[in-house]
Amino acid sequence: MLSLAVVLPLCFTTSGCRGGKPDADDSLGIDTLGNASLAGDTLEDFIDSTQISRRADELFNDFFFTFIGNRKYQAARVKFPLPVNDCGRHSQMNARQWKYDQFFMRDGYYTLIYEDEKQAELEKDTSLMHVVVEKIDLQQSKMECYVFDCLNGKWMLTALNMTPLSQSKNASFLAFYGKFSTDAEFQQHSLADEVKFSTGVNEDSFEPIEGFITPEQWESNKPGLIPQGLIYNIMYGQEYAGDHSRVLIIRGVANGFESEMKFEKKGGKWKLVYYTA
Repeated sequence: MLSLAVVLPLCFTTSGCRGGKPDADDSLGIDTLGNASLAGDTLEDFIDSTQISRRADELFNDFFFTFIGNRKYQAARVKFPLPVNDCGRHSQMNARQWKYDQFFMRDGYYTLIYEDEKQAELEKDTSLMHVVVEKIDLQQSKMECYVFDCLNGKWMLTALNMTPLSQSKNASFLAFYGKFSTDAEFQQHSLADEVKFSTGVNEDSFEPIEGFITPEQWESNKPGLIPQGLIYNIMYGQEYAGDHSRVLIIRGVANGFESEMKFEKKGGKWKLVYYTA
């Protein structure tokens, strides 16, 4: 079987936050998470014992990994009272009601959804001032959207919106993927006639090893990690022009590991056409 080994280092390239300098709360935590353990509360202890880089706000991902890895920093970066929209029911959350959320830290990986591979370049856009992190519950068919804005040079959580997946711009793909990720028979019926794959590197040529498999070969060659249940998407500003193509990126939290599955609509049905392992 072609397997995916997921290791957990922190690796980030993404959107910047302009318009000011970080304030005093930037002394709460971390310069680098490179060698931190993710087990239990060890990561938070590690962050608390070091100094947060004053450049954390320049890149959204640098900010966000500190936000999800440090309880004190997270509480300081929520703009209270926080507006909450729960499927049309509006309320406000105060600081005492907020519960620390580590998002995908304990999973060791997170996911991103793009229309095509080129959209991944948006992560490097240093002009972005608005990012939405989507926590997607495939089993319950609902989504929590954490809205972040850069205010006076600091990234802040400014709103929390909860919606059914049917209102997502990726509704068709997510409905399909929810079943694809858990149903082995459905997976096999949701493959292109030939699925291209890329895995490892040839020891002689140092080129990626590429090939094709048929649906009959899927079970013994499928990726070792097909995320299911709770997945994530970070909206750096990508647009979805239609339901014709989706790229699911699986990225390790710690070491630059990355895997990809590309799906296309063929005859009105989503099909896996390419994956890396």
